[in-house]
Parts: sequence; C-alpha cells; structure tokens
Amino acid sequence: TALTLARTFAAQGGRVVLCDLALHAPNLSVLSTDPQAPGLAELVRGTASFGDIVTRDKFSRVQMIATGKVAGDVQAILSSPRLVITLEALARTYDQVVIDAGSLGEAALEPLARMAPRALLVATDLADPATESARRQLVNAGYADVMVLLGTPDQASRVAA
Repeated sequence: TALTLARTFAAQGGRVVLCDLALHAPNLSVLSTDPQAPGLAELVRGTASFGDIVTRDKFSRVQMIATGKVAGDVQAILSSPRLVITLEALARTYDQVVIDAGSLGEAALEPLARMAPRALLVATDLADPATESARRQLVNAGYADVMVLLGTPDQASRVAA
C-alpha cells in the first residue's frame, strides 16, 4: 500500500521518496534500481552517506531508501538522532515522504509518531474491534492524524490511486 501511495503521489507530479522502516520485515529493496544499495541502517551507523542510500523505484519516478542491513539494531536505528535528521531533511527536500513501517504488530509506533504526524491504517472491516483497537494504538502512540483505508491491501492500493 505504501508503494502504491508513493507511486500515486509521483504520478501526480510530486517529488516523492519512499522509506522502508519496516525494520522487522524489510521488502522494498527488491523494487529498487539498486537492490544492494545501503539503507537507513548503514546511514545511522555512519557507514553510508545520504547520497549512497537514495535509489529509484524500477517502475516509477519514486525515489527509494531501503532499510539496509538491520542486524538486530532496531531500537538503535529508531532512536538515532541521525534518523530524525534524515527524515527532517527528506521532508524539506521532497513534496511527499512516505514511510512503510510494516505491520502494526511489528512497528515501533512511538518513535515513528514523533517523526511522522500521519498514519494510514489499512483494514478489511471498519466495524471489526481489531480495527478500532489498531486505530486507538496509533492515536495513543502519538499520531495526530490516523486515516483508515478499507479493503485488502490490493483493493486499498486501487482506492489510494
């Protein structure tokens, strides 16, 4: 869904970057023009520069930043001042910064909420208590704006477009 959203923004003419912060299950690098490029993990550790980590989506104008080699450093990456500085720089450079934080159970909500004020929750049923619980978790973590998109991820992608 994050990829489709980023591609939609880019198709509308904006400068868009998609960051893979699904640190427990990164998956966006395979769509990059350079799947082996270093990512946010290497930038935070200081072994890669900003210019080293930005690649392009093979199928659109979206620029991408992969997770990189996390190696169990999830908390260190999310709490790193370098990550905050990087996301702030991206927000000044791009029209849209889309962050794929992974599934709700895996996402480190509080650190991400401090860096990104909006969350998009993809759910299959608005009346499902699990949907309301997930929305409440996002709000309690500090997201100022939580949008719920109904449907399977495939259907949600079409709705987002």
